[in-house]
Amino acid sequence: MQLAGVSFDPMMWWLSALLDGAVLALALWRAPWQGLVRSGLFNVFAGAIVAAWLTWSMSTPAEAGFAWHLSGMVSLTLIFGWSLAVVAGALAQLAVHAAGLNDWAGWVPTFLAAVLVPAGLAQGLLLLARRWLPRHYVVYVFFNAFLAGGLSALFVALAAVLLLGFGTAVSWEHLDNTYLRYTPLMFFPEAMFNGLVMVVLVGYKPDWVRSFSDSDYLDGK
Repeated sequence: MQLAGVSFDPMMWWLSALLDGAVLALALWRAPWQGLVRSGLFNVFAGAIVAAWLTWSMSTPAEAGFAWHLSGMVSLTLIFGWSLAVVAGALAQLAVHAAGLNDWAGWVPTFLAAVLVPAGLAQGLLLLARRWLPRHYVVYVFFNAFLAGGLSALFVALAAVLLLGFGTAVSWEHLDNTYLRYTPLMFFPEAMFNGLVMVVLVGYKPDWVRSFSDSDYLDGK
């Protein structure tokens, strides 16, 4: 999802920028950089950023100042953890703007809605599943990848609506007649995308996925 920043109220834009900066600083501080290098997965991390950039570049304009695309932030969070996923999302979003696909002011609201919201949701659902659900491969793929992916699309759309409603001159009536009515259509594509990505990675490259281990989800099941 891409939000154009030129139409945002300065107060809302700066509040969003402060929140973005604080969370990004926390992610950079908490990110396991040494472990990423020692594990030999830095190239995988860099490749994931490029893949996210390419995916986000294939956007479909929905309304003036709003474009929709597949996200994959749930997969990034499951693969690398919350901190590295947020950093990867920030860098991929910068690449999208550097390619001229959105105005630079749009990085602030887009990062908030399209990176922080799905990454936080994916991490929260992962912790919830580990606490209350059995550790099983089917639970991991269906709940933490498929269902979390679909829910992330809905939460991202809701976050975008709130930002547009409070931060721009777009009326709530217009948002209700456009964005909100088409929001349910975003569930299944995002759910399938994240579900398929995680099925392939868990099946062929489980050592790339930080949140998955054979001993927890497969052995003895």
